[in-house]
Amino acid sequence: MKNYNYLEKILRSNNTVFTIKDISLLWKESRNTFHIKSRLSKYVSSGKLVRLQKGIYAKDKNYNRLELATKVYTPSYISFETVLTKHGVNFQFYKTIFVASYLSREITIDNNKIKLIKIKNQV
Repeated sequence: MKNYNYLEKILRSNNTVFTIKDISLLWKESRNTFHIKSRLSKYVSSGKLVRLQKGIYAKDKNYNRLELATKVYTPSYISFETVLTKHGVNFQFYKTIFVASYLSREITIDNNKIKLIKIKNQV
């Protein structure tokens, strides 16, 4: 695959946020992550991609915040107050994105506050 096709595959994708695993599947290079990371580093330093956190990249600063929230820890799902507010059930505004996950944690990435809430193991 020619060098220019790597970036082109990312930019043509419907996703706005990517993990290294996503990009390795997109590029069909699952064996050597060193080459993937070095290529991504060059794209970030040249301003063609944005690094949001270690291992998480975006096409530009206009990425989908909800997509970012589900990429940090997988599997995870947008839920709780975030969904209720989005669908007009809850009228109280929450800047925090609430995510159901396998662990509880509160993180901030690029001024996006994400609260992961652990769901019971039975669920």
